[in-house]
Amino acid sequence: MKRPIQKLAKGVGRAAPWALSLSLLAGCATPGNAPDVQCQRRPDGHLLVFHAVRDNLTHSIVLFLLSPTVKDRMELVVPRIAGLVPASEVIDLDNPSRHFDGALQFSGDSVDVKLIQAQEPRAPSDWNGRYRLGPCGS
Repeated sequence: MKRPIQKLAKGVGRAAPWALSLSLLAGCATPGNAPDVQCQRRPDGHLLVFHAVRDNLTHSIVLFLLSPTVKDRMELVVPRIAGLVPASEVIDLDNPSRHFDGALQFSGDSVDVKLIQAQEPRAPSDWNGRYRLGPCGS
């Protein structure tokens, strides 16, 4: 006769792959950019904070299983939140030496981001798209 703990262990062993699969599916956020941008007034213009969920590109299977997605954010300083703001006037606070081509287009309570990395390899920004602009408090 098997002991109760052995029965439990055998049952858990069979259920573990299913439980792991379900927990991965339930715990996964859909990768992509959040639709809203936070805005804050600053002495040198406005701080725009973008949020996103990205696929975890780790080489560790354990880290991937623990967290298949990661939270990401980008902080840009722009001189104004009206009309066209060329990329040359945009400062990336995460990497001030990174420069972009393109522009941000503000219209009412939305902003269209159309940036291309100016350094090699030239590539469109992962942050390109249309966002709702939050209120710009102080």
